[in-house]
Amino acid sequence: EKDWKKALDVAEKNKDYEMAPAAANNLAYLFEHKGAISDAIDLYYKSLDYLEKTKDDAGRGSIYNNLGSIYFDLGDMEKAYESSQKAISIRLKIKDSTQLAASLNNMGYFLQFEKQYAAALAYYDRALVIIKMKNLKGLLPNTLYNIGTILGEKGNPEKAIEKLNECLILYRENGNLGGQSNTLSSIATNEMKLGRYNDAIKKGEEALILGKKIGY
Repeated sequence: EKDWKKALDVAEKNKDYEMAPAAANNLAYLFEHKGAISDAIDLYYKSLDYLEKTKDDAGRGSIYNNLGSIYFDLGDMEKAYESSQKAISIRLKIKDSTQLAASLNNMGYFLQFEKQYAAALAYYDRALVIIKMKNLKGLLPNTLYNIGTILGEKGNPEKAIEKLNECLILYRENGNLGGQSNTLSSIATNEMKLGRYNDAIKKGEEALILGKKIGY
């Protein structure tokens, strides 16, 4: 932390607009992860000011994305949406497909949290098009999981299970036991809605076994 503070002081003194945002950004990250959120936010905005000067759109997109998540955690949904929308706009402009898909997923999650399911699905669907087109395997299972859970909430358990099974296959391929456990639990919930109790119990038991393996 002291090193980054010193680096920021030196960069600001020398008007080094390349080093200053990097130092501010790294310092913000450190503050964020030790719980000094207000200081982190101030530093992220300081970094944004410098990135405006150097016209570093990729850097700005990354910071707005971070700010969206921070404001979401703080419960400030207005600023969460505003920051995430700025990240989406910037990433659209610079045609950064991978990061754009991530930002679209974030916005979808924020909307899903507020039970704005139709709007959330619209963002997830936009992300899914990019993810499949660019073969972004790291983002695909979580997107499918979120779509599946929304379909279940909206009263379409059959479609929900379809998406969740797609997701489960991918989590099994990449060995993500936590993802498998959560997905199996969601499938069980939707099987219950359809009255398929034996299937629900079976999936629930599988979820429980995996959960115990990883200390859930």
